[in-house]
Amino acid sequence: MATWLTTGRKIAGGFIGALVVVLVIGVVSFDEISRFSANSAQVSQTYKVLDRLAAIDGSVYEAESYQRGYLLTGNPRFLEMRKSVRAVANENLIILSNLVSDNPPQAGRVANLDSMIRQRVRYGDATVAMRDSGRIADMRGRVDAVELQRLTKSIRLQVSLMSGIELGFLDKRNALLEESNLRVRAVIALGSVFAILVVALAGLMIKSDLAERTRAEREMLEAREVAEKANRAKSNFLALMSHELRTPLNSVIGFANVLLKNKGGTLGEQDVSYMRRIQANGKHLLGLINDILDLSKIEAGRVEVNRQRVDLSQLIWETVAELEPRTEEKNLQMVTKIPPDLGHVITDPTRLKQVLINIIANAIKFTESGTVTVSVVVRGSNVPVSIDVIDTGRGIREDRREAIFAAFEQEDVATTREYGGTGLGLAISRALCERLGYRLEMETELGRGSTFRIVLTSAATAHAGSEQAALQYEGARARPEPIRAKGIGRFHIDTLRNSTVLVID
Repeated sequence: MATWLTTGRKIAGGFIGALVVVLVIGVVSFDEISRFSANSAQVSQTYKVLDRLAAIDGSVYEAESYQRGYLLTGNPRFLEMRKSVRAVANENLIILSNLVSDNPPQAGRVANLDSMIRQRVRYGDATVAMRDSGRIADMRGRVDAVELQRLTKSIRLQVSLMSGIELGFLDKRNALLEESNLRVRAVIALGSVFAILVVALAGLMIKSDLAERTRAEREMLEAREVAEKANRAKSNFLALMSHELRTPLNSVIGFANVLLKNKGGTLGEQDVSYMRRIQANGKHLLGLINDILDLSKIEAGRVEVNRQRVDLSQLIWETVAELEPRTEEKNLQMVTKIPPDLGHVITDPTRLKQVLINIIANAIKFTESGTVTVSVVVRGSNVPVSIDVIDTGRGIREDRREAIFAAFEQEDVATTREYGGTGLGLAISRALCERLGYRLEMETELGRGSTFRIVLTSAATAHAGSEQAALQYEGARARPEPIRAKGIGRFHIDTLRNSTVLVID
């Protein structure tokens, strides 16, 4: 079966075919019914002509009888009845003339009949006048005259001739009427059978298509189930391999850090350079593995969310402080806008920080000059509504704005070559936001920068301070809000600069 002959086209073809058949039946039936109607009208007209001829013949006979009755009895009532019959005969002649007007031979016969009847009436009037004048002897002689008999016979012969001709017409027209009736029935019957065949054929084709589609859908569902099982197995495998993959890599990075200290002075300058490369590539590889394992955990449903009361301001300052060195390397300006007395939120600080790191790191990576701004938008009494990360970078093409949120996707191949990366950061960030009950949205303009917004739709605030103007902090010199540590009290992070820190693991 040709691929262009789809199920929809088959349905349309069956419908159109049946419609064409119905239209043909309608046209042919209309033509035959028109003929049938015309034949019926002619048959009806013939019957009317026969009726009028019979009525005229009867009128002539009655008029002659009434005339004889008057001549024999002199009763004037017979004259009145004769006059009435003559009026009826004249009316029938007029109607008969109209009925046969489309048939010249018959119309001529009607004219002859009319002439003979008028002559017969004049002859009768003359005998009546003789009776009235008292010339009964002359009148009696005239009553039996040959002329009177001849006229009466001629009239009846003319009526009989015309009736015979009309009866011949009637037989022919009845035959045509029957033929039209049979043709109409045949057209309707054959057309109905053909239409049923067309619809049945289309139905069989559609049924075959539906069976094929059902089979294809079943196979597709089975294939999808197999693919989903394989994907779940892959995700479970990677999620379970987290420790086994990270542990040896952390050892490689850790021993590289130890060797880089070169406490014994046994490593030359080139050896130290090699160790730095081992350390940098190990960290890069660890980042890639972490991204892949995070995505696998998300797909396997193994991401756990540990919600707690979080100081959002402190969390953002810590994240910005970690990424600030990257902006210094690229000579970018980091701007942080956080309102004072910002309300707390109930969230997973680790996951939220991971999302912030991904978004801010991306903003720094794709911004060559200008600023990267982290801003908290509030409403009411400093209730946090969203966290916006705004950059002045290259922006994103409109046709790739949704694709960048897919796993292993970047804006284009040139972006991957220039900036590197796996294209997992935004996919993981969006998935984590959804897991936290947030939304990750984006606004961008090509060549002017982008804004990635974490909408805290389910952020539960523990308290809210008064509405004040947001404080702006720029660069590494920005002073964060004071931090409260157990047993120490409130202090500024700047007081720890250039200090020695002991980290016990």
